[in-house]
Order: sequence, then structure tokens, then C-alpha cells
Amino acid sequence: MQLMRSVALAIASLAFAGPSYAQDEPKEGDPPFARVADDEETIYAVQRKAFSVEDKLELTPFVAATFADRFVQSFAIAGSLGYHLRETFAVEVFGSYMFPTESGLTREILDRGMLLPETAKLTQLLWAAGAGVKFSPLYGKVQVMGAVLGNLAFYVGAGFAIGESRVRCTSGQRLDPAKFGDRVCPMQPSVDEEAYEPATLRPLGAISGGVRFDLSEWLAIEFEVKDYIYVARVFRPEVDAPTQRYTDAVRNDLFAQLGVGILMGP
Repeated sequence: MQLMRSVALAIASLAFAGPSYAQDEPKEGDPPFARVADDEETIYAVQRKAFSVEDKLELTPFVAATFADRFVQSFAIAGSLGYHLRETFAVEVFGSYMFPTESGLTREILDRGMLLPETAKLTQLLWAAGAGVKFSPLYGKVQVMGAVLGNLAFYVGAGFAIGESRVRCTSGQRLDPAKFGDRVCPMQPSVDEEAYEPATLRPLGAISGGVRFDLSEWLAIEFEVKDYIYVARVFRPEVDAPTQRYTDAVRNDLFAQLGVGILMGP
């Protein structure tokens, strides 16, 4: 039995013995390109990207406008400063300064004395600033007749922010006692201007999605849709009654933003 075991081991050693090659030494039948080390072997969706954004800072000024609110319209100047940790992932700080007004529909309702929507739906966002992340799940390269025009990247983002909002009120009307004590709505500045409650600081959520087209190593064009989400609660006392009444609404301030990205770094 011991003899048979020794013979089997000897046959096995001969079967597995053979010429050895150095790791980097080419063998017959190998492809013409050198093998990439195991820790670097990755399959990319797009080979030979025109420009790289990894490890770069990106400063992007925007012009923006709301497009989905029936009662409030707003224009804004905005901006973001992001750092691309990888080709597909970035962190950023962002901000917007808004110029809100009542929409044509709201003014028509007021002029005709029609029933207004819940007052909380008329809340106007004045500014917002926050921080978040961006992820680019889809990206590609634009090439025409062999000439590379640039990279195209679709991204989504999410973050948290703070902002300040205001809401119209009637001159002399009592304001929310929990926030303003015994204060009342200020007098109307003029016949053509509305009176507003004092601005209120509030937390916001921010989600976004967009596309970035890299024209060169340092210049890009971006189109983005950004949604500032917050809960508005507005106090309105019942007319000729001591009853306190609140109206609530989840506000989505959707902005379409167009900007120019300036990339800085290696």
C-alpha cells in the first residue's frame, strides 16, 4: 500500500511539472499587448476619454428659472463648487439667490377676487445654500468624423441646504404668535406692491439631475434641473373669529439651470 502511494505521488509530480515562465515574460500565443497587473485590470465603458475630470475642482455659475409652479415664478443666479473625487463621483457646495414674484395666474385670481389656494402654496423662496454629492452613472464621448468633440456625462445629485422664505400677508393682519409674538403684517409699500411677513429661515432638501459636456480640459457646459424641497406652514387667523388656523404645503421649487463649468487642477 505504501509503495502504491509513493508511485502515485511520483506520477502526479511529473504530470504537473513543466517549463516555468517569469510573470512578465511573453509566451507563444500571447496577445501583442502587455498584460495589465491584476490590481489595475478594469474594463471601462468608454475607452480613451477625451478629457479627465478626476481630482479637479469645478466652479460653475448658473442662470436659472422656475418652470413648474402655477402660483409663484422665480428667476435666480446660482453657483456650485465641486471636487471630482473620481470620474463618476463628486462632492459640492451650492447656492442660489432668487427673485420671486407671484405668477400671472395668482395675480389674475387676486384681481378678480376669486378664491385663493392655500396660503402656504404661495410661499416664495429667497435664497438657498447647501452641500451634497453628485454621481454620474452614464457618460460617453462625442465624436464626429473621427474628431473628438468632448465628453458627455449625465449625473444625479442630492444634498441638504438652508434657505429663507417669505409669504404675502394682509396689512394689519395678525401674524403667527408662536414666531412673531404680537406683531402684525406691515403696511403695503405701495398700491402695486404686496406686503410680506418677515422672512423665515428653514431647512431644505435638494435633488438634481443634469448633463455636463466637457469642451476641453478646463471648460464645460452644464444643464441642470434642481429641486428645492421644504415644508411650509403659514398662520392665518379666521376672519372675525379668535380661531387660529394654519395651512401646510410641501413646496417643490423646480429650477432649470444653465451654466458654464470652469475646471481647475491636474
